[in-house]
Amino acid sequence: MKKIWILALLAGLLAGCQNEDEVPRNYDRNDYPNVFSAKANPDKEGQPQSLIFDQGSWYGFALSDDNNTGFAGPFSLTSNKWLSEKVMALNIRESETISVVDSLQKSFYPGLLEQRFFYPDFTLTQKLFYVSGHTVLGYSEIKNTSSHPLSLHTEFSGASKKALMVVPEEQYLSIIDSHDSLYVSFSGEKQDLTVTKKSYSFGNQNFRLQPDEKKAFTHTFSFNQAPHKTFDTEDCERLLEENETRWNNYLNDALAVDNYMNNDSSMKIIGVKSVTTLIHNWRKARKDLLHDGLFPSYAYAGFHGFWAWDSWKHAVALASFHPELAKAQVKAMFDYQNKNGMVADCIYPDKEENNWRNTKPPLSGWAVYKVYDYTKDADFLKELYPKVKKYHEWWYQHRDHDKDSLCEYGSTDGTLLAAKWESGMDNAVRFDKAKLLRNGENASSLNQESVDLNSYLYLEKMHLANMAWILNYEEDAVQFEEEAKSLKKKVAEKFYFDDDKYYYDIHIDSDTAIRIKGPEAWIPLYAQISGHRTRKMIGHTLFSPNHFNTYVPFPTLSASHEKFNPEKGYWRGPVWIDQAYFAIQGMRMTGLWDESNEMFKKLLNNTSGLKGNGPIYENYHPQSGEGLNAPHFSWSAAHLLMLHRDEL
Repeated sequence: MKKIWILALLAGLLAGCQNEDEVPRNYDRNDYPNVFSAKANPDKEGQPQSLIFDQGSWYGFALSDDNNTGFAGPFSLTSNKWLSEKVMALNIRESETISVVDSLQKSFYPGLLEQRFFYPDFTLTQKLFYVSGHTVLGYSEIKNTSSHPLSLHTEFSGASKKALMVVPEEQYLSIIDSHDSLYVSFSGEKQDLTVTKKSYSFGNQNFRLQPDEKKAFTHTFSFNQAPHKTFDTEDCERLLEENETRWNNYLNDALAVDNYMNNDSSMKIIGVKSVTTLIHNWRKARKDLLHDGLFPSYAYAGFHGFWAWDSWKHAVALASFHPELAKAQVKAMFDYQNKNGMVADCIYPDKEENNWRNTKPPLSGWAVYKVYDYTKDADFLKELYPKVKKYHEWWYQHRDHDKDSLCEYGSTDGTLLAAKWESGMDNAVRFDKAKLLRNGENASSLNQESVDLNSYLYLEKMHLANMAWILNYEEDAVQFEEEAKSLKKKVAEKFYFDDDKYYYDIHIDSDTAIRIKGPEAWIPLYAQISGHRTRKMIGHTLFSPNHFNTYVPFPTLSASHEKFNPEKGYWRGPVWIDQAYFAIQGMRMTGLWDESNEMFKKLLNNTSGLKGNGPIYENYHPQSGEGLNAPHFSWSAAHLLMLHRDEL
């Protein structure tokens, strides 16, 4: 009888979740203003900025951090520079007197920037949102709130950091540099356009408004293609409604599940922030990036590419609310799979920069299977199955030094640095004394067999077996199930040390433990390698304040270790949300649901800014809760979303 091994089913049974179709779709983006600050200052180039992106655009905008009209941007990710300091600044005169604002409100909603300015006799509302990855629409509306008619004069202006070029006889201007072209067009009657070296203005309109009467204007911003259409105010209403519907669908598809997360308003904010972070890091295919995918963080220029480990995690989270993007994210990494089956560590818009020195831990089978589980797209599964299988086999051909069916991390260029990178835990203490062993041409292994790597490979065998059964590849399915059974036994017997009640990496030649307590031991917990042993580990170390039950739980090194360094340690102390996910979900699958939720709530409550308007960070300080390294980090958001959904 065909056996389909589905961990998600176990999660549903443990959580007591009802059918998602029965869960109220009660998420509305208008209920979630400013889940993080979306203000930026173009004068502070080189500093991390909080921007909005949508539809895979490479160009972002923000609320300006001053009290004036207009929006900051756009910021170009292709050149990593601001194209313009501000767009849609609007000067308004009433009876030849410049109008002064009484009060203002600037807000970011998922998918929308909105600002309201309250003058003595009228209000100005400005909105900006994405129509596509190449087109952004701006809308300005003036409403007479007085009891008498108003005579107003308006003039829009913008400031650029680039040289401006006016296209003759057309009602738009261009901001062009070596990387980008921004075209700005305006609705309504033909405008008087004035351009200087650093700024432009247009409009110079005089009009009269009766009480409660409105006048609206639209801007169309087009990137790298001249505008084929200038949207008018009627278009704006329709497109804004479509934008709102799309975002509400994202939020409800991702977050409308029946668990305690949706009974806590602050927890719901974290869910909304997670979805928003993922969409903001979405980039459309460009140059040598052949499919859409997600940057780890738009806010750090060093992360402007697609990473393998990150991509598998992004895909699992995206599958719940944007399955087509999830599929594209997986395909993007396999676009460059080499003839031996290896997947590059990371890929870039210029493929010459792709990193082939190492790969990343094998989670592609998990990603492909989870995307299929959401979509039931058999064509996707059939296309990706042979690629995942070939990648899985690559590990045993190129990273099993002693051919004992236990693999090691390694490198293609024969460097120890790249071999450590391959683990994803770049500078983890467990590798401090590691050495490199040559396996063959362009293949080396560390002299230690890693418990997380072999646990991942066990899970991947099970996912490959599931896929093979679905595709009616019975011989493959039986083989992978048998291999999984054998590997599970080896991991349980070789990597667990009862005296310490912990899983450790082992020396390849002696099977002795490398006694460094880190998150690698949580992967056999997640993989359910051995129930009674993992329960011992949980009680002895995960719940201990001396090890991993810190102020923010699950640091990447035992708090009692002499090399514990949360401030600057990267993988030597800071809390990474993805590793916390494996621990929490492993506890849930072990049956410790209450205990896992206690640790989960502690994680969310004690991380600075996570429940407020701070960004989601790459990692966190386990003793202070401070966000560390890159803000707006995709895989942290992905795993927070999975935890929100009880996603295994």
